[in-house]
Amino acid sequence: MRWLVICLVGCAPNAPGPLSHTVALFDHDGAPYQDGQDVTLVAGAQGGYHVWLSYSMTSPPSGELNLARMVYRVSDEQLVLRFQTSIDGNPSPLPMFMCPVPVGLPVLDRPIRYELHFSDDKDEIAEGAVTLVPHCPADSIDVCQRICSG
Repeated sequence: MRWLVICLVGCAPNAPGPLSHTVALFDHDGAPYQDGQDVTLVAGAQGGYHVWLSYSMTSPPSGELNLARMVYRVSDEQLVLRFQTSIDGNPSPLPMFMCPVPVGLPVLDRPIRYELHFSDDKDEIAEGAVTLVPHCPADSIDVCQRICSG
């Protein structure tokens, strides 16, 4: 009986191991983000608002990677953003689109979790996450509040 249990455990498919790379998240000036940090939304060229998220990865692999950008409102895990793309592995600042938001999904002045998930063709190889609290910029507060309040 003991042999059977050992065989079943030993013959089980490999469980996913720890991620092979570490990701650090930074603001547009290169300062590391801290969980709970206040951030000012940045107006985009098409009238929306976003948060800039830079990253660095330990020992980044060469070649193309898949990148999933995910943003959740912390209070209820409501999805705010899901965007998938391919990147060439070179870190570059990413706009995390925040507004306009769907009706009933306010994001201003609330903890929001920003996540980056990197994968190759087979497995997720790295991830990074930080919780930030977005606020409207003073120079466009009326427009920002109108389109980011849900």
